[in-house]
Formats: sequence, structure tokens, C-alpha cells
Amino acid sequence: MTLPPLATRYAFFTGKGGVGKTSLSCAAGLALADAGRRVLIVSTDPASNLDEVLGTRLSGEPTAIAGAAGLFALNIDPEAAARAYRERMVAPYRGVLPAAAIASMEEQFSGACTVEIAAFDEFAKLLGDADTTAGFDHVIFDTAPTGHTLRLLTLPSAWSGFIASSTGGASCLGPLAGLERQKALYAATVARLSDPATTTVVLVSRPEASALREAERTRGELAELGVANLRLALNGVFDGGGDAIADAMTARGRAALAGMPAGLAALPRSETALMPVGTVGLAALRRLNGAVVPDAPPPAAEAVDLPGGLDALVAEIAASGSGVVLTMGKGGVGKTSVAAAIAVALAGMGHRVTLSTTDPAAHVAQAVEGKVSGLEVTRIDPEAEVAAYRDEVMEKAGAGLDAAGRAMLDEDLRSPCTEEIAVFRAFARTVDQGRDRFVVLDTAPTGHTILLLDAAEAYHREVLRTQAEMPEAVRGLLPRLRDPGYTRAIIVTLAEATPVHEAEALARDLERAGILPFAWVINQSLFASGTIHPLLRRRGAAEIPFIRRVSGEAGRRSALIPWQERPLVKTETPMDKVEIRDAVRRNYGAIAVGEKSGCCAPAPASSSSCCAPAAKPAAEDMALRMGYGESELAMVPDGANLGLGCGNPQAIAALKPGEVVVDLGSGAGFDCFLAAGQVGPSGRVIGVDMTHEMLAKARANAAKVGAANVEFRLGEIEHLPIADNTADVIISNCVVNLSPDKPQVLREAFRVLKSGGRVAISDVVNMTRLPDALASDPKLLCGCVAGAAARSEMETWLAAAGFTDIRIVEKPESRDLIKDWAPGTGIENYVVSATIEARKP
Repeated sequence: MTLPPLATRYAFFTGKGGVGKTSLSCAAGLALADAGRRVLIVSTDPASNLDEVLGTRLSGEPTAIAGAAGLFALNIDPEAAARAYRERMVAPYRGVLPAAAIASMEEQFSGACTVEIAAFDEFAKLLGDADTTAGFDHVIFDTAPTGHTLRLLTLPSAWSGFIASSTGGASCLGPLAGLERQKALYAATVARLSDPATTTVVLVSRPEASALREAERTRGELAELGVANLRLALNGVFDGGGDAIADAMTARGRAALAGMPAGLAALPRSETALMPVGTVGLAALRRLNGAVVPDAPPPAAEAVDLPGGLDALVAEIAASGSGVVLTMGKGGVGKTSVAAAIAVALAGMGHRVTLSTTDPAAHVAQAVEGKVSGLEVTRIDPEAEVAAYRDEVMEKAGAGLDAAGRAMLDEDLRSPCTEEIAVFRAFARTVDQGRDRFVVLDTAPTGHTILLLDAAEAYHREVLRTQAEMPEAVRGLLPRLRDPGYTRAIIVTLAEATPVHEAEALARDLERAGILPFAWVINQSLFASGTIHPLLRRRGAAEIPFIRRVSGEAGRRSALIPWQERPLVKTETPMDKVEIRDAVRRNYGAIAVGEKSGCCAPAPASSSSCCAPAAKPAAEDMALRMGYGESELAMVPDGANLGLGCGNPQAIAALKPGEVVVDLGSGAGFDCFLAAGQVGPSGRVIGVDMTHEMLAKARANAAKVGAANVEFRLGEIEHLPIADNTADVIISNCVVNLSPDKPQVLREAFRVLKSGGRVAISDVVNMTRLPDALASDPKLLCGCVAGAAARSEMETWLAAAGFTDIRIVEKPESRDLIKDWAPGTGIENYVVSATIEARKP
């Protein structure tokens, strides 16, 4: 091993599901305990396997680990914490208030929101109250998979801010009544999280592209929360050879590490080798820590009756013609890949298919990179769903309220709890689509899936409280999930101890909810791969009892997928789009902080380019050349104009007072501030950018001038963090060409526009096909050249998205501007600026 000793009192281990957070957090805690320290390991994961790894049955109180003096562990059980929290809130009123009032209070404290608050309350005590953990030298948090970890880490700020701004004492389902008294505790929690002398966050990853992307996303989001003391732990590093499987595994790992995002690569790093057996028990953990354990000889060949492949399951599903498929299981077992494979196979049979995710980590889009006829890929976006839900409740429940009542309701809906209900509605809406097509849902990891499925009753109570209408999709959700002819729940697992045990627990939970699993899929089997590499053979042999356990159950459908040299789903080169997006993000991040490097060559001091920064005089000159006026330049704060762009979308947008404007790829906010002046105080401008550095710069610029009608949101333009039917106008300046999925950008633009809304974009288009040398140049791919589409392609994509009144006007005079972007390459002979206009009917 080689996690260096943890120097801070608190440590968090976080990462994509299945990367080994629990193994590494337990190994780190064991190493500290073996060195004479007193250590408490805490799991905040509803799907915790801490008990199994440590070989000790845990509870909500610190439990000593036999065989490891000084090591203790506990699980925060969300349900138990909720029961205890509920009783603390209600108990003082028993015997004081009438029975009906007590029953009403208990009802308010019975929702999913209470579970979240109660779990957070326990977490805050451990982190924010030093007395609670005074007997321990170190407290290590083995946290839930990434999206949920980030939500947990955001909660201290969210609750602290909510309490600070709360004026009327409103509450979401009642639980917030106990928060005010916790204000000091939550403030201490926020401070402790962001104090590098106190807290370390270990980003756990594997040498896999998706896991590294997730770690980089987490790094950026943690930086926004003010968490600076980060380190990277690479788990399961394999470097071997001798057969095709070992060679492929090594090559895949090396390629992933070679393409590691720069932000991750800059962190202090440790690596842990792939172990020949699973890391369950103290002996295995000590081996992970470097203890010498003799290797066993390679196992003898053993005959095993293996289940069939995925094809038979897909054929049986396809026979029904429509319905819902849920892939479920522990994080990291490959739910996304299996969901994508099923969706692609069904689409290949001619069926209409929607592939979607409810997982906050949202990896499903990367699994199906290419265009598959009949297949739509969507994501349930929590931020957009919350915005839509709040608008609906304010419109309906707030209609009969006075100003004070509406303010109270709005305050209530700003609580972090609201997301649970909003996402549940979207989940129900997606399931409802299975009436006339196949819907394949890549659901969140085990415990979170169950909490989502169990939210139906809490949702019903929330509807009654807010007076919002219950959509028909929600009303029919549970009956549909319980109908085996409509919904097929597929449990995905690995042939390893913890994934199988958790899959069995999941199956029991589903059955209690009235949902019978349709089939089990064993994924990534090394035993079935045919490898002859000694270490991989040992890992494969260890799978045998679990393969038999899963497939041997009477009456159970099962399938097995071997570990494969190629990805399970491959409709095009898998990393192309991701690499382009990452290169664009790195380049514009460097521009935002004033660096002259990036994927594009530095611009001379006297000029700029679409993809390189300019000094202030040059930036102003560039803006004038792009069609902006002197008066417009005077309206924006210093630092907003970076000299980036290829035109002036304001010239065609014809913005009116009171309109809502969305800027795709808002950068430092130049066009947003101009738009804000045109729409006035009654209007609103939302800038969306995927670069943390640009976002910080734009927000700082807004603060300089007190721009109250402008906000900047972190997000990708392919997945806008904006609710349906929000915008009157969408603008963008030389950004759409940078997207590796332009049709998706235009579909998103259509979604967020109101009926009658319009698009006003300045961008570049191809006049003629680029030579291969230019088309594949990474500098030009992230530099407003190689990503340009032909005018005819843009027209086709706009029409397919649903737009009408499409008008694209090429600007041949822009060649003088464009040739300066990459002097000597001749790009001006292939690419010109254009204005792109369209309308949503």
C-alpha cells in the first residue's frame, strides 16, 4: 500500500461506487490503530458494507473491532437515526398536546426528508462537535458513492445557510423545527470541512476513465465548497501481461492514467496494487497495508456450470413490446454498462428505447457515446426538477396566499429537502413512459435506490401539505413497479462477497416493497474470461462459490458477462467526446486564471483568438471587430471581456425588458452583462459554463457591479441545469462548435425555451470539409475550428430538435478575423462565422 499516514484528525474517503473506498478507509484506520492510535471509522452510506470488511457486526454506536486494538467503527443507519430524531422532536409534547396533535406531528416526521436530516444530524455531531469524538485521535468517514457524498458534504452549508436566511420558521414536513438549535453545530461542521489542518479528503479512484472523470468532477465541486486538502488514492492498479485479458487490462489502465485530468494529476497521489483476493477481514486489510503474505499457487481448473449470456434475457424482455427495465445493485458493479447494453440491444431490434439515470453521479451518458437509431439518452437532473417543482407549488399552492404566506411557502421550498420529492416526481414520469416504449433506468446505487422507491408514501404526504396536484404518473408509479408485466428489475452484481451479499439484501428489500426481481446478472467475471494470468486466475477462482450461489437458486433467471477486452457497449471510440470536453474545460480554465497556455497556442500580445486570451486593449479591439459597439464595452465590468467569440449574438437577439435569457457557455459573463442591461430589472439572465474557473470569474464580475438580475450556474450545455420552459431567448457566442454532441445541445435548448422562444447564436460553420490533419488537431478541436459543423447539418439538427423559422447566415467577411486564430494553417478557407436563428413553436 501506500496510503501515506493521515496527519489530520478527520478524513473522508470518497469516489465512484465500487472503487474501494471502504477497503482503503478501513486499511488506513487499521494502519493508524496498529501504530497505537485510537481510530473511529464511520460509514454514512445507506448501502454500507463496513461490517463485512471489518468482520464485525456494527451499530450506531462505536464498536470495538476484535483483533485491532484501538480501532472502532459505527454505521449511521438513516432509518434508525430518523426514528430517534422523530422521538426527540415529539417526546416533549406527549401528555401536553392532544393525541390528534401528536399524531399529526408524527406524520410530519415520517417522510424521506426526515431520514436525510436525521442522518445529517448524526454526521454533524461527529464532525462538528469535538466532545462527541473526544476519545479518538482520528475519525475516518467511509462515505457513500460520489454524487451522494457531495450532497452530504454540501448539507452543512445548505442547512446553515437555510437557517441563517429563515425568517418565519417554516419547515419541510416538520423536521426542520429542530434545526435552529443546531445552528452553532452546523457552522462548526462547515468550518471543519474546509480547514486543511483538520480535515483531509481522499479521492479514491481506479485506473479507469469513468472513475477518474468522477474523481475530477468531485475535486472541482469540493473546491467550490472550499475543501482544499485533497489527495488521490488509486486503487486496484494492475500492470501485468501474458495473455489477452491481462494485456487489455494493463493497456486500459495505462491509457486511463495517461489521460488523467490535470487537476487530479496535480494532487498528492498513492497507488495500491490489485489484490489476488477481495479485501474482506483484517488479514486482507493488513496485506493492503504492505504486510507480507505468501502468494498461493494458481488454482487447479474446476468445472462450473455457467449461466448464459445477456442475449436470452434481452429476447425475453423484447417479447413484451414495451415496459420498464431497472438495473439495480451496489455501486461499481456495472449497472450503467448493463443498462446501456440492454438499451442498445432493444433499439437494435427496432424498438423505441429511452435510457435514463436517477444516479446523481450520472455516468449513463458516457456508456452510449454514439448515435443509435431509436435510442434516446436522458438524465433526471435534480436542479432542474427542483426548479420546476418549486414553480409549480408556488403557482398552485401560493395562489390564494397573501404576501407573507407566499414568502413563508417560498422559504419552505428552499430547504434542501425539496430535492427528494422533485426527483421522485421525475422518476415517476420516466417510468410512465414505458407504456408505449422501453424505458431502461440505470438507477442509483443500492441503498439510495431503495430510499427512492420508498419515497412514494412520503411524496403523497408532501403533496397534501403543499396542495400541489398529484400527477397521474406518480399516482400509478407503485402499481407499475409492482407489475411484473410492466417492470423488470434486474439485479447486477459481481461474483464477490460484498456485491453478492448486498444484492441479496436488495432483493429482500424489493420483495418487501412488492417488487419481484426479474433476473440477476453477474458482470465482469474473470473466471469466465479464460485468462491464464496467475493473479487474475486466483481472482477468478475466488468467484466460483458466488457464481454458484447466484445461479443455483431454484427458479432464478441469471446471466453472466465475462470480463471483456473491449467495453460491453461500444458504438464509437468511447473516449473521443470525453477527451474533447476535458480538453475544452482545461483550456478555458487556464484562460480564466490568466494562463497563456492550454490546448491552443498563446495569442500574440497584439491579437487574440476564439480560444486564446487577449490583453485588455486587444480584447476590446477583438470585440469591436466582432460587431460590438463602444457603448456596449463600457457597460460591462473589467475582466468580463476576454476577447473570446466570433460574433455578436446581441445584434440578432432583439432582447426586450422582462425577458429570461440563457447564455450557453457564458465564460466570464460578457454577453450576460450586456443582456442583463437590455432585459432590465424585471428580466433575468442565466449563464451556464462547465469550467469552474470561468464560473468563479463571472460571479466575481457580477459582484463588482451588483448585477442582481444575473446568475451563473455550473453545467454542461448538453445537460443544462435549467427547468423546462424557462427561457424566452437563448444566446451563445462561439461555444456550440466546441460541443462533441451538438444535436443534444439543440435538444436541450428547445427543452428550456418557452413556446415562442427564440435562439440567437453566433458561431462558426464549415464552408468545406477540413483536411484530416486539421480536423484531428486537438488544438483546433477545442479552438472553435475543427468542431465546426456544416450549415446543412445545423439546419437538420435544429429541425430535428423541433425548431422552426430556421435562419443561418454565413459571414464571409469573418475570414480576416479567423485566420489570426491559427496563422499559417489556412483555416479561413474552411470555416467562417455565422448567425444562427430559430424559434420554438
